Amino acid sequence: MARQRSVFSRFWALLKQPSAPRKLPARRRGRVLRLERLEDRTVPSVTLLPDGSKFIVSFTGDAAPDTLVLRANNAGQLEYQFYQFNNVTPFSTDLDTTTPGVQAKPLSALSKIVVSLDGGEDSLTVDASTNPDVIPATAGIEFTAGTGTDTLAVTQDADFTLTPTSLTIVAAAGNRTISFTGVEQASLTGGNANNTLDASGKTVTLYGGAIGP
Repeated sequence: MARQRSVFSRFWALLKQPSAPRKLPARRRGRVLRLERLEDRTVPSVTLLPDGSKFIVSFTGDAAPDTLVLRANNAGQLEYQFYQFNNVTPFSTDLDTTTPGVQAKPLSALSKIVVSLDGGEDSLTVDASTNPDVIPATAGIEFTAGTGTDTLAVTQDADFTLTPTSLTIVAAAGNRTISFTGVEQASLTGGNANNTLDASGKTVTLYGGAIGP
């Protein structure tokens, strides 16, 4: 009996000893979420509008520097390519990015091309070296460049007459016209024929073709 009381006494003494304080884990600092303000950007768009029996194609850029290239593919359709910073899109024949599917049209179905590239240092390149109908015969191309130092570049085996507001291309296939506003410089490239390049009304870079025998 005395032994039982002794064991009980030791056990009771242990219970009465003050326990060491528990250490709580350090409280983690909460992460603060921050929103990064991005530059206002609009993806370049292409729309197709009926114009009697033909269509008007409209290309719209944004405030960033844009480069638009127009040319004909082997099927006689208009195709284009957009450059924006390091983003280069492949050539496309989709003339209405607001409609599902590819809305391709032959060059003969187009009455006018409207290009509005907004702000930034923009460039419109028209490659009519393989097909002059890249510039519609009915109403041509209307190019609004906006702010910045903007460039119009055209390649065709034809005669060029450049004024402060328009470029007239004279060729055997018929005359074509590109009207423009906000364009500060131009680059004109002729072909192998005896082309006349008249750029007395604008700052321009002129390129001729090969010299024949």
